Amino acid sequence: MDWNLYLNEWHCLPRNPEFKFKNENKKNGKWHLAYEGVKDKDVNNPIFKKLPKIDLADLVFFVNKKTKFFSAFTHILNRNVKSDINNIDLLGSIIAYAINIGIGKMANCSNLSYHQLRKIKDNYLREETLKAACDVIINAINKLPIQEVYNINDIVHSSIDGKKYSTNDNIFNARYSKKYLFEKGISVLTLIANFLPLGLRIISPNEYEGIFGLEILLMNESDIKPQINSTDMHGINELNHALYDFAGYEFQPRYTNIYNQATKLYCSANPSDYPDHYIIKPF
Repeated sequence: MDWNLYLNEWHCLPRNPEFKFKNENKKNGKWHLAYEGVKDKDVNNPIFKKLPKIDLADLVFFVNKKTKFFSAFTHILNRNVKSDINNIDLLGSIIAYAINIGIGKMANCSNLSYHQLRKIKDNYLREETLKAACDVIINAINKLPIQEVYNINDIVHSSIDGKKYSTNDNIFNARYSKKYLFEKGISVLTLIANFLPLGLRIISPNEYEGIFGLEILLMNESDIKPQINSTDMHGINELNHALYDFAGYEFQPRYTNIYNQATKLYCSANPSDYPDHYIIKPF
């Protein structure tokens, strides 16, 4: 049964105040969800103004003192290592790549040796060690009481979105995208839950994001286990709802035009066979 046949003759009872109707008594009547917009456009919450400013290095060392995440950076050989890692050099290498300046510029603007930073980068910074270090920090944060406040009805709700970055080096995934970039670049898909980055995937900016969402969810090895995941329109395709359900997740994408999506809904039985809150009744 085509839902569109009922849009102009039927309506749901009781009326949901979040739905706003326009010309509902006419054949071309439409509805949309209520949206008030952003009232307070301040970037930061006022609470951050009360926090003291500290050096980034002091913050990272404080986090390491509480979580011991430096121990996740193991040598690539795992044997016959002549010396222990220097935490200062490790910190310099991490910050160099975290703020996207590289170890060359970090060595020029600090008292750290380029040779030592390059040694740390080659022997300790790789995908598995970075992921293990992030999981240590995420698991420690997840034990804080405030994490329960972020859950919705005791359910962890995550989201995945991509951010485009231009690249100067010849990276394998770098491609041109006239919609987002004027030069070669990459797209970084990030899985966020409770304000924590649980995983990411680097793709080309011309690739379709919808085929990578479930993969990123399954890659998550932290203690935070999302049950519901959302994406924007770039993460939607005809199979994702079924694939998410098969994998034990619920897919709740954000549609920019929910009215157009509602016209594509179908049911195989008479509307009266559905629960009361789904029954469609005439005017």
